[in-house]
Amino acid sequence: MVHDLVLYVYRNQLQKYIEVFVQKVNAARVPIVVGALLDVDCSEYAIKQLIINTRGKFDIDELVEEVDKRNCLKLLNHWLESRIQEGASDAATHNAMAKIYMKPEDISITVKAFKAADLPNELIELLEKIVLHNSAFSEHRNLQNLLILTASRADRTRVMDYIQKLDNYDAPDIANIAITSELYEEAFAIFKKFDVNSSAINVLIENVNNLDRAYEFAEKCNQSDVWASLAKAQLKQDLVKEAVDSFIKAEDPGAYKEVVNKCSQTEHCEDLVRYFQMARKKSRESYIE
Repeated sequence: MVHDLVLYVYRNQLQKYIEVFVQKVNAARVPIVVGALLDVDCSEYAIKQLIINTRGKFDIDELVEEVDKRNCLKLLNHWLESRIQEGASDAATHNAMAKIYMKPEDISITVKAFKAADLPNELIELLEKIVLHNSAFSEHRNLQNLLILTASRADRTRVMDYIQKLDNYDAPDIANIAITSELYEEAFAIFKKFDVNSSAINVLIENVNNLDRAYEFAEKCNQSDVWASLAKAQLKQDLVKEAVDSFIKAEDPGAYKEVVNKCSQTEHCEDLVRYFQMARKKSRESYIE
């Protein structure tokens, strides 16, 4: 009924009554009114002004549906951007922006265009709107990967924040790329977040070069392979007592030759005895026996 009424009023050049209807009588009907105006080829400018000047509440999802099925979604662009700039955090607004910026079939085309134009900061801004603001593409793995990788090249200060906020990126691959980019803290954070603790401690040992932090991390996760990695690093640094302590916590007799050699060189006889006491419980190697 409302649709037909709008058609009649518009065709009889009584547009001001349409404005009165949605702005003062029933704002909830804005989506249907906009759809009807599009059907009679009303100017986009007039429709935009009608939406902007309507302060009453109406269903944004319904409005998006009405304009989208008429292939006119982009006429909402400025209005939606204004809502976001004003602090709107509702899912409907951000989902609509995502649809405007990037429909699924346009993803590769859009990304290639930004890359070809060498616009990494603009690409980051676009991906933030799509991935971080509860859009329909928030969980899109490739977009999450792209956001983190683009930031690692163009604005490294953002990477840690993305790592913490996002959950569906290819963690091992992204972490290894972070290491090659010398983003060691970011790589450690990824491995830690996804419980790849053996890789996390290796970053602290091999890249951050901080055995104190590595020890604290080993204590927190208390895994055999983590303690073993720490023990080997401590042994290389001639921290024999600490290394034996870590090997015992790891219950790992596999490095007995290295432990024997190091203890012999440094005259840590008591530590060697402690190590063999653990090793005999875990291994039947003839050398240990």
